Amino acid sequence: MTNGEPMTNQTQLQLRIEPLPNTETIPAEFDEPARQRIYGVVWHDQERIGLYSADLFQRESAPRALLSLGLMTWNDTSREWEKLAVAVEVRAEDDEYAMTVLNPNDSPFAHNGYLGRVLHRDEFLQHATRDTFFELANHIASLDKKISGHFG
Repeated sequence: MTNGEPMTNQTQLQLRIEPLPNTETIPAEFDEPARQRIYGVVWHDQERIGLYSADLFQRESAPRALLSLGLMTWNDTSREWEKLAVAVEVRAEDDEYAMTVLNPNDSPFAHNGYLGRVLHRDEFLQHATRDTFFELANHIASLDKKISGHFG
C-alpha cells in the first residue's frame, strides 16, 4: 500500500492519508530535544475527516514521534458530529510500532483546538472510537514516508 491509496481499518471505512509538504523545525527547549514537525490530512472518500501532526525527535538515542491526530467523530448521545483528538508517542519495537497515549498537555494542539478537543488518556482508552484512532495512527506511522523514514 502506498500513500494516497485507500486503506481499510477494522470499522470498514475507506480511508486514505495525504502527507502535506509543510515542515517546521521546533527548536530545543528546556529538557525537550529539537523536533521536526510534519502535517497530513485524513480523507474518507472525498471528505476531509481529520488532520494529523507528527513531531519527529530522538529520545535516549532512539527515534520517537509525537503524533497528534484529530478526527470528526459521531457522538451518539448528542446526535452531533464532534472534532476529537488524541496525542500518542510512537516508537519502534521489533517490527511494529508501540504507542503510548498521552494527556492533552503533551499535545502541541491542546490549547488551540486546531485538531479538536484533545482527550485525556483515561477518557480516550474508554472511548468508542479508540480502536479507530489506534488503527489510523498505525497506518499514518507506516504510510507517511517522513514518519516511517524517521524510524529507519
